[in-house]
Formats: sequence, C-alpha cells, structure tokens
Amino acid sequence: MTAPDSVAIRALTGDVEVLSSTFPDTAAAPAPSAQELTRPIRRISRPVAAWLAIALPVRARWRGAPSGLRPAVLVLAAALGILALRLADVDTEAGSAPRSEPAVGQADTPTRSDAEQSVVPVGIPATEDPAGQGPVQLTTEQVAALPQASVVDSVPGAPADPAPTTELDGQVLHPIETTAVYTAPGGPAIVSLPARLLGADTWVPIVDQRPGWAMVLLPTAVPDGSPSPAGWIHLTPSIALDRIDRHVRIDSHNGSISVIGPLGAAGHGITGAVPRIEGGRRTFVALAPASRPTYWPASVWWPVLVRTDRLCPHVLGGMVIPGLRWDSPTDRLDATGCLPIPPATQPLLRDLPAGTAVLVH
Repeated sequence: MTAPDSVAIRALTGDVEVLSSTFPDTAAAPAPSAQELTRPIRRISRPVAAWLAIALPVRARWRGAPSGLRPAVLVLAAALGILALRLADVDTEAGSAPRSEPAVGQADTPTRSDAEQSVVPVGIPATEDPAGQGPVQLTTEQVAALPQASVVDSVPGAPADPAPTTELDGQVLHPIETTAVYTAPGGPAIVSLPARLLGADTWVPIVDQRPGWAMVLLPTAVPDGSPSPAGWIHLTPSIALDRIDRHVRIDSHNGSISVIGPLGAAGHGITGAVPRIEGGRRTFVALAPASRPTYWPASVWWPVLVRTDRLCPHVLGGMVIPGLRWDSPTDRLDATGCLPIPPATQPLLRDLPAGTAVLVH
C-alpha cells in the first residue's frame, strides 16, 4: 500500500480494504541530479599508467630524500614527464590515424589516400596462384636457420636488381610472419625476411612479378658499385600487399633530393653533396618516422633512432635507406656517413612510410 492509495476501515471487524490504488508515473519522475548520475570511469591510457607508476615512487622518494638530493629528483621527474608526454603523443597519433580495412581475395593492390600516408598500412593478403611454380618447401626450423635480412649485413648470392635505373610503381610487400626469400621461383632459399625491423613492420618494394611470386628489394647492406640486392618471395595469404603513391629521387650530380607524389605532396631541396653513383640505383626507405611501432616501449627510442634530418645506409640516428654510400669522395657527409637533409624537405620525409621507393641517379 502506498501513499496515494484510498482505503476504508471497517469499524466492527477492524479489516482494512483497499478501494483503489495508483502507481507512480515513472516517465514524469524528475531527472536525477548531478550527484545521482553514474558516469563510466575513463580507462587510463598506457602512458598515464606508466607515469603514475613512476611518479608515485618519485613523490615518496622526494619526501624522504635529503635536501641535497632533491635537485636530482627534480631532474629525474622532469625527464620522466617528457617521456610520458612523448608516449601520449604517440598513442594519440596511433589512435586518431585512419586505417583501411583489408579485403581478402582482391588481386589488385590498393592506393593509399593522403590521410593514410603517415601510418603503417594494413595491406591486403595475397592470394596463392595455383598456376605458379611452387617453392622449395621449408620447415619452420629451416626458415629460422636461414640468415635474417638486416640493414647492417649483406646477403651473399642474392640476385641483383634487374632494372636499377627504372622508377618503381609503388607496389610494396609485407611479410606477416618471417618468410623465406629465394634466388628464383623454385630456386634455393638464401635469407629470411622478418615481419618487423627494429620494432616496426617490414615493407619492401616489388620490382618484378611472376605468377605466384614477387621479386623485392631486400633491406640489407649494398656493396659499393653494385645494384641493390633482391630476392623472390612466394605469394601466400601470409604476405600483405599495398601501394604507395609517392617516391624519392636523389640526384647525385647536383646534390638535390625530391619527394614526388600527388598534388600538394611534392617538394624539392638541395643537400649540398651526395655521393655520386654511376648509372643509378633503386633502393627504398627501410626505416622511417612514419613507421610507428605498435607497442609503447619501442616508442621511447624510436624518435631518437629514426629522424628526418639525415639519411643513412645504416641504423644510426636517421632515416635508413640501404644503398647510400658509406663515404663520399667529396667529404661532404657528416661524421657517421649520413646525408644531411635541408629543413624544407624534412616535413615531406616525415610522412613517408617504410617501403617508399628511392631512385638515386
């Protein structure tokens, strides 16, 4: 029985009888106050959680530290704060960047939009061609026993780039898992191509194709005076394909570097000196700032390792482009053998993903 109920009490018997009753109108109920609202708790991001895990012990040490050590604690806290902000920026960029969903079974490689140029692409899984020649079957242990492609090591016996002076069309390949690289379709395996290089997905340019196979440039050291090393990869669903709509030209005669792409995405700069390569060479961006790693610990050292103010043939404080000379007859390179890049060109290089073709002529 509620307050709005109408009741009748019989005096002789003492019985209580409900004559009518009403129910409250929930729709007309007043809105809950701000104190009554239940709001979902926002999930703490990884950078914030990392910062809290570090800041709380630092605060405790600050309170218990002698006065002489407090400046050192302040320096440590400032460094950790900068690190947390950098991690937050990386997570924000990764969360807000658009990505295209892969469509399995398509034969043609897609073209990335301008907005997608600064992220590592998902790619489209390749379809195995039953008409193509099959590879020499290798077990997982045999693939693991192969030497792994590395930007600091060469690959003896690797085929040479068949057309080192021709511009590439932007097709790139990503091994979803470590895969074997062969000297020819049906030939022996000489090296394995890892799915990731230094924390970022591996993308390599395609220079030739046959049914069920793709010839790619390898992210390995290039002997002076030789074309870039290449190798054949058997196309299976564990191989992802994509296309990049821009490329880089480095003129070793006048010391210029150009980024060629869609309207509004091209630029030109003068480096001042480039090691001259007779006849030309095709190579590619093996590691670039746009190749963001997917786990946060690597983002700590990634901006320090890969920068756009220098192009290097090795992993040492700049964008890695295999095939650049280690030294220069003009002695215009920096002390590490890297090529200085003018400031006007650096923003364009910053948006280049790994796998972007580079023509040095």
